[in-house]
Amino acid sequence: CSSDLKLFSSEPTRPGLCAAMRVLTTWEQGDVLGYHVCILLSPEEWCSLRTSHRCLARRLHFDEMRRIFAHRLQARASLTAGLGDVALPEEQALDSLDPLPVLTLASAVGAAAEVVQDAAAYPQLSPPDLGPVQQVLRRLHNLVLRDRQLMPRERRGRRSSLARRLLRHFAAQGSLINRLVALLRAFGLQTLPSGIFVHTCEVIASLIHNVKESKRSFLCTGGLGAMLAFLRERPQDEGMQAAGMATLLALSARSVPSIRTMADAGAHEVAAAALKQFPFNARIVARAAGLLANMSNVPCVCPALHECGVLALARKILAQDEEGSEASDSRSPSPEEDQPEEDLTSSRSSGEASVDAEATPFVRDFVQYLLTNLEEHGVR
Repeated sequence: CSSDLKLFSSEPTRPGLCAAMRVLTTWEQGDVLGYHVCILLSPEEWCSLRTSHRCLARRLHFDEMRRIFAHRLQARASLTAGLGDVALPEEQALDSLDPLPVLTLASAVGAAAEVVQDAAAYPQLSPPDLGPVQQVLRRLHNLVLRDRQLMPRERRGRRSSLARRLLRHFAAQGSLINRLVALLRAFGLQTLPSGIFVHTCEVIASLIHNVKESKRSFLCTGGLGAMLAFLRERPQDEGMQAAGMATLLALSARSVPSIRTMADAGAHEVAAAALKQFPFNARIVARAAGLLANMSNVPCVCPALHECGVLALARKILAQDEEGSEASDSRSPSPEEDQPEEDLTSSRSSGEASVDAEATPFVRDFVQYLLTNLEEHGVR
């Protein structure tokens, strides 16, 4: 077996993969599966091995298989370090473009997609906390939110940055969206950590925004149904609801087919429930208001919006906004007044607080737009 093990001494290239498959098809029933071979087997190779060797589970103890698989995930996750510090090129620097950052980004995104695919393909072997997956998604999340906060804005016709277009291209090449959807579908509502769900939704939201092919891929692979199932199961989880609204908002942007599919799946009902549950969370309110405003652009959806109480919610939000404006105008603190000390135990970062402050002006605009559309389509 020593000559066979050399085939797996490093991450195999495409010829190496072919050689690996030849080894698996000629492996004898009594042979011992080498440690290094196990680490570097791809999901497809594992399936081939299980097909040809029915007693594999009895020959390798489950705990040992899990340990080997965790080692494989962590080794691949370490290849995504470039997502954190890669210096992405700008449009103006195309004439003197350094290919190294682009190659680093492509390699890191590909490695991230493989980690997600492995965990989705073998959830029973993945670590309970999904540590390598969390690490990869955290890096992806920081990268996709480097220059935006997934809040509703009026479209200005500006083209996405070169860095963002490169990221979306490499993600599409690695089928990252499909694999993220597979991750949501592979783990039950009680086994997927909420942090992974939040990062997954917000990464997907950034990748599908104004990209028709990515939206279609998300819908065709069952992403909408899987995500709505989580949101319906965890209505009290503020972070999950905010992340889910980000994905729904991105999915609804300038896409009538997506809006119709979302209406059939009851996405507007989930958004309305989030508005009722968290009326003072500016992220949720802004994202849900933008989502419902987008959905109100499709006349046949407006009656469904009215049935789940969107009209009453919109009027309530406007009333609260007017009351808040009057209260802030009637009282302004003087320099002599004691100011509250900063709460160092709060889980909200200063960045999140600034985002909430920026979201407030847009809430009124989108709610007024929503009301106008509902009234124009006969909903009163």
